[in-house]
Amino acid sequence: MLMNVLNPDCYNFLSECYFWIWDDDDKHFDTACMYRVKTYQEAKKINYKKGIACSKTDMADRPLIKMDNDRNNNDKEIAYIQTYQRSEEALKLADKLKDDYLSGIIYYQLAWKEKWWG
Repeated sequence: MLMNVLNPDCYNFLSECYFWIWDDDDKHFDTACMYRVKTYQEAKKINYKKGIACSKTDMADRPLIKMDNDRNNNDKEIAYIQTYQRSEEALKLADKLKDDYLSGIIYYQLAWKEKWWG
Protein backbone atom coordinates (compact mmCIF):
# COMPACT_ATOMS: atom_id res chain seq x y z
CA MET A 1 0.00 0.00 0.00
CA LEU A 2 1.41 3.39 -1.00
CA MET A 3 1.27 6.22 1.46
CA ASN A 4 -0.18 9.45 0.13
CA VAL A 5 1.99 11.44 2.52
CA LEU A 6 5.68 12.08 2.06
CA ASN A 7 7.91 11.76 5.07
CA PRO A 8 9.29 14.95 6.65
CA ASP A 9 12.72 14.49 5.03
CA CYS A 10 11.14 14.57 1.57
CA TYR A 11 9.17 17.71 2.38
CA ASN A 12 12.32 19.27 3.74
CA PHE A 13 14.23 18.42 0.57
CA LEU A 14 11.47 19.94 -1.59
CA SER A 15 11.53 23.06 0.55
CA GLU A 16 15.28 23.44 0.10
CA CYS A 17 15.00 22.95 -3.66
CA TYR A 18 12.33 25.62 -4.03
CA PHE A 19 14.25 27.99 -1.78
CA TRP A 20 17.41 27.69 -3.87
CA ILE A 21 15.61 28.26 -7.18
CA TRP A 22 13.82 31.28 -5.73
CA ASP A 23 15.09 34.45 -7.35
CA ASP A 24 12.64 37.06 -8.52
CA ASP A 25 9.65 34.72 -8.58
CA ASP A 26 8.13 34.81 -5.10
CA LYS A 27 5.97 31.81 -5.98
CA HIS A 28 9.05 29.65 -5.45
CA PHE A 29 9.63 31.22 -2.06
CA ASP A 30 5.97 30.72 -1.12
CA THR A 31 6.17 27.08 -2.20
CA ALA A 32 9.35 26.60 -0.16
CA CYS A 33 7.57 28.05 2.88
CA MET A 34 4.58 25.79 2.33
CA TYR A 35 6.83 22.71 2.34
CA ARG A 36 8.68 23.97 5.41
CA VAL A 37 5.43 24.20 7.33
CA LYS A 38 4.39 20.76 6.09
CA THR A 39 7.75 19.34 7.20
CA TYR A 40 7.28 20.76 10.66
CA GLN A 41 3.69 19.50 10.95
CA GLU A 42 4.54 15.97 9.82
CA ALA A 43 7.66 15.78 11.99
CA LYS A 44 5.72 16.96 15.05
CA LYS A 45 2.97 14.44 14.34
CA ILE A 46 5.40 11.51 14.53
CA ASN A 47 7.77 13.17 17.05
CA TYR A 48 10.66 13.03 14.58
CA LYS A 49 13.27 15.21 16.30
CA LYS A 50 15.62 15.57 13.33
CA GLY A 51 12.71 16.55 11.07
CA ILE A 52 11.60 19.15 13.59
CA ALA A 53 15.13 20.54 13.85
CA CYS A 54 15.58 20.65 10.06
CA SER A 55 12.26 22.38 9.52
CA LYS A 56 13.08 24.96 12.20
CA THR A 57 16.42 25.53 10.50
CA ASP A 58 14.65 26.19 7.22
CA MET A 59 12.01 28.38 8.87
CA ALA A 60 14.78 30.68 10.10
CA ASP A 61 15.15 31.82 6.48
CA ARG A 62 11.50 32.73 6.02
CA PRO A 63 11.83 36.33 7.28
CA LEU A 64 14.50 36.96 4.61
CA ILE A 65 11.95 38.18 2.14
CA LYS A 66 10.88 40.95 4.51
CA MET A 67 14.32 42.28 5.39
CA ASP A 68 15.27 45.71 4.18
CA ASN A 69 18.70 46.78 2.99
CA ASP A 70 19.35 49.15 5.90
CA ARG A 71 22.12 47.63 8.01
CA ASN A 72 21.72 50.34 10.64
CA ASN A 73 18.34 49.15 11.93
CA ASN A 74 18.95 45.42 12.34
CA ASP A 75 18.55 45.56 16.12
CA LYS A 76 14.99 46.88 15.62
CA GLU A 77 14.01 45.10 12.40
CA ILE A 78 11.49 42.37 13.17
CA ALA A 79 12.51 40.10 10.27
CA TYR A 80 16.16 40.22 11.34
CA ILE A 81 15.26 39.48 14.96
CA GLN A 82 12.94 36.59 13.96
CA THR A 83 15.70 35.04 11.87
CA TYR A 84 18.04 34.95 14.85
CA GLN A 85 15.35 33.70 17.24
CA ARG A 86 14.44 30.84 14.92
CA SER A 87 18.10 30.03 14.35
CA GLU A 88 18.63 29.86 18.11
CA GLU A 89 15.74 27.40 18.47
CA ALA A 90 17.15 25.26 15.68
CA LEU A 91 20.65 25.34 17.21
CA LYS A 92 19.28 24.11 20.53
CA LEU A 93 17.61 21.18 18.78
CA ALA A 94 20.74 20.41 16.75
CA ASP A 95 22.76 20.47 19.98
CA LYS A 96 20.32 18.03 21.66
CA LEU A 97 20.63 15.75 18.65
CA LYS A 98 24.42 16.17 18.61
CA ASP A 99 24.08 16.94 14.91
CA ASP A 100 27.16 18.93 13.93
CA TYR A 101 26.12 18.99 10.27
CA LEU A 102 22.83 20.69 11.10
CA SER A 103 24.61 23.15 13.40
CA GLY A 104 27.03 23.91 10.58
CA ILE A 105 24.16 24.64 8.20
CA ILE A 106 22.61 27.03 10.70
CA TYR A 107 25.89 28.88 11.25
CA TYR A 108 26.46 29.00 7.50
CA GLN A 109 23.03 30.56 7.01
CA LEU A 110 23.71 33.12 9.72
CA ALA A 111 27.08 34.01 8.17
CA TRP A 112 25.40 34.40 4.78
CA LYS A 113 22.73 36.69 6.27
CA GLU A 114 25.37 38.82 7.95
CA LYS A 115 27.31 39.11 4.70
CA TRP A 116 24.28 40.45 2.86
CA TRP A 117 22.22 42.17 5.58
CA GLY A 118 24.38 42.38 8.69
